[in-house]
Amino acid sequence: MRISSKKEDEEMPTLVIGYLVFGLLAVIALLLLFHIFRSKEQGDISGKLIWTDYGIKTKPFYHSEFLVFGKPDLMYKVRRGVKAVEYKHRMGPVFDSDIAQALAAALAARGSGYRVIEVLVKTRSTELSIDLRESDSAVYRKLQGYVLLVRQAKDGRAMQKKPEARKCRSCAYREACA
Repeated sequence: MRISSKKEDEEMPTLVIGYLVFGLLAVIALLLLFHIFRSKEQGDISGKLIWTDYGIKTKPFYHSEFLVFGKPDLMYKVRRGVKAVEYKHRMGPVFDSDIAQALAAALAARGSGYRVIEVLVKTRSTELSIDLRESDSAVYRKLQGYVLLVRQAKDGRAMQKKPEARKCRSCAYREACA
């Protein structure tokens, strides 16, 4: 049987309190890290989620005047309309092609009755918000060059490739591209 000294008996509550405080701080740190990770993955977007793209089984929107198809990843009801969100699951910047895809999806959603007033394009490290409080014609003019290129490619025309090294690094087809 061990007999503790008076000094050890006085230090014991301090040691226990120290362990409890350390444990509490560790739990708080883990919760903060979880919140930060979750915010980067899902985005901190205010508004009510009203539409989700579930992949291939989700029918794209269509704008009959401009003959544009598209579907954003998510749409949220915000104060004055709808915010469309386009997620890119890569680190790095938002590319012009990402913006064109998001604008086409927003325009198509407008053609299907959604009042899209903002587009958010988000990568794992960057996000870009685009104000779309303008006419459908003005939105179409921003992406008209891309629409013409897509139509030419669909018609079977050989397209000139214009890769940039930074974009090639994140391209799913980089191995097949000559």
